Formats: sequence, C-alpha cells, structure tokens
Amino acid sequence: MQQLQVMVIFWFTFFHELGHILLHGSKDKFLEYEGDVKDKKEGEADRFAREILIPSSSLKEFLEDKPLNAEKIKNFANLMMVDSGIVLGIPSGRWRRTRRSSGRDSRHPSANQARG
Repeated sequence: MQQLQVMVIFWFTFFHELGHILLHGSKDKFLEYEGDVKDKKEGEADRFAREILIPSSSLKEFLEDKPLNAEKIKNFANLMMVDSGIVLGIPSGRWRRTRRSSGRDSRHPSANQARG
C-alpha cells in the first residue's frame, strides 16, 4: 500500500503544481500567498489536478455502475489512461462528494485510501 500512496501523491502533486503554472502563471511565487488568496489558488490547483487525473463527470458515471469490482476498476483506469492505483487512491472525500451528487450510495472499493 505504501507504493500506491507514493504513486498517487506523486501524480497528484505533479498536476497540482502544473495547475499553479498554467492557471496562475509561472512568475507567481506560490510560497508567498497568504490567507484567502492562498486558499483560492490552492483550491484551483487541487481541482485542476483532480480533473486532469480523473474528470468528475467520468468518476460519477463510473461510481454509478454497480457493483464495483477489480475488473471494472482496471477497465476504468485504462479508459482514463491512468494506473488502477490512481483510481483506488482517490481521496475518500471525492468519492463521497460524487456519491452525494449522484444521489446513490456507492462504497469506495479500497479499504486503505491515499490522502491527497
């Protein structure tokens, strides 16, 4: 599980930082943000990374296809062109938000989740 967490954290962080560059400009000094500006820019970079890795609309459709199993996770990961570990490493809060917005009660397929 440690290797899965490292992979998920690496790719999320990579796309998060890329989001800062693309959304906020390469000359922005990210460490100097304070208060609401920092929270807003960090949130934007987090959303960018999440949407690049697995778009919310695709995640919602995937979670509605019950029951979830290893084959469906692998197929979904292939469709999204990510490792299946990225699908398993989706932070639980994102699964819950997607489940609430779909009005269905799906369960995360992994007992151990990476936090990002």
